[in-house]
Amino acid sequence: VGSATSVSEGPRDDKFAIAAEVYNRAGELGRKAGVDIAVHPSSHHNTLLFDRADYDRIFALIDPSLVGWVPDTGHILRGHEDMIDTLTTYRDRIRYI
Repeated sequence: VGSATSVSEGPRDDKFAIAAEVYNRAGELGRKAGVDIAVHPSSHHNTLLFDRADYDRIFALIDPSLVGWVPDTGHILRGHEDMIDTLTTYRDRIRYI
């Protein structure tokens, strides 16, 4: 599942909640169909998931039993994150690299 995009200005709390709801629902549907679902955050313009604080926030809302993570090292670096720390912190969610 691609990175959530936020094209509107304003508070982001509701946007994270909606994105997590979509990811978790996709995870539920994937489980029923026998398909692994994973989020692939990006660092593109208007992404909701850009830096480490964003990763921490969305991963706190996403059920790890339903939705994994497909890290992209380029996007992690572009978001000014510590590569090793980010990969280590969320290693249990990684589906593939």
